[in-house]
Amino acid sequence: MLQGNLLISREYIKRQQAIKDLQSVHVRFSQAETWWRDHAHLTEHHLYLKEKWVDYLIALVIEQFRSDVWGTLLRLHKRAEAQGRPLLSAAGIATKGYFPYSYLGMEDLFLDEPGEGQPQQPSPPYFVTGNRIGCNWNAKMTLDILFNFNDSRKRLGWEHKPYRQIYKKVVQLIGDPGFEAYFKVVMCLTHFVLPHATEQGRLISTTKQAEGRSISQPQ
Repeated sequence: MLQGNLLISREYIKRQQAIKDLQSVHVRFSQAETWWRDHAHLTEHHLYLKEKWVDYLIALVIEQFRSDVWGTLLRLHKRAEAQGRPLLSAAGIATKGYFPYSYLGMEDLFLDEPGEGQPQQPSPPYFVTGNRIGCNWNAKMTLDILFNFNDSRKRLGWEHKPYRQIYKKVVQLIGDPGFEAYFKVVMCLTHFVLPHATEQGRLISTTKQAEGRSISQPQ
């Protein structure tokens, strides 16, 4: 079918890596589901087996989530690069010696303003930078919009991201009312920065200054 339709073939080639990644996650999820169906009875006497199984499913979701976020960043970079304003400048990385969105690149966000004669002290990171006074979001609200699937939000343009699909399957498979809250705690413990998503079609929002310069930066 692909050979006989050039349009479909071109679209597949552009997205083949994303399709391959999603297939890989779904295959591993299917394997975990099969294991549970065959060995669930063992967890009655060996609780650690279920804990390992749940940890594995969480790792699948986190892996796909990070893949989707980086994929979005790279698309934003290509768009900005075409406008002559690269988001992820290779020259900038070579000069500074680190990636802009690594811990080293965002280290200042983890330091409180020192008092007179006092050194800067490490602090929890901000989940939103820039105009924080005008933003009433917190970590819970950020994670809710990123992962909830049973609310009334539309999430235009990213409702069916692969990470959301696999997360929904995991929640339904585990069937524990407390799992979603537990998962969000794990997300907080394993991510020092999260995308500030919106319902209007963006997984990664842009700051006012970035929009004015025709570049996109995560908040």
